[in-house]
Amino acid sequence: MYVFKKIYNFQERLAIRWIAQIYSHHIRMFFYRYAYLIDMDKKVVIHGGAEIRCCTNLKIGCGSIIGDDVILDARRGIEIGEDVAINSKVSFWTEQHDYRDPYFNCNNEHNGPIKVGNRVWIGPSAIILRNVVIGEGAVVAAGAVVTHDVEPYTVVAGIPAKEIAKRPCNLKYHFSGIHTHFY
Repeated sequence: MYVFKKIYNFQERLAIRWIAQIYSHHIRMFFYRYAYLIDMDKKVVIHGGAEIRCCTNLKIGCGSIIGDDVILDARRGIEIGEDVAINSKVSFWTEQHDYRDPYFNCNNEHNGPIKVGNRVWIGPSAIILRNVVIGEGAVVAAGAVVTHDVEPYTVVAGIPAKEIAKRPCNLKYHFSGIHTHFY
């Protein structure tokens, strides 16, 4: 039984990686929505190359944009709000190995969901780790590593991410959900 489970998991990961490489945005979104049952609004944009783990634990709100080559490890759950901009090569990790464990296992102390509020902007190559809530309107700078909650309308940067500024609270923008081709 263990061998069959390994083969199934391999085939599932292979298929989701193949779907991520489909050039047509509409076909890619069809597979994500109807074959992999991602809970997402019809105005969501997921650019090519996204690696999604455990699609059924992923929720994406209206107008949100997921950039190229993003990793969404939703094994413990990821909830992304509305009008969120996630730039290219961002990584979300909901599980983490315990370096103290003799078998290097992932345990419940090092696992947990990630929640991203509305109108958050996450810069390129940022890393968001488990058990983190990013508040509404927050900005995560490029390359930042987020290990703790981010307060609403706060700009964070660095490793580990620390507050460097505040963002205005009167944000009114809405993303249309229209896919733009990159050449």
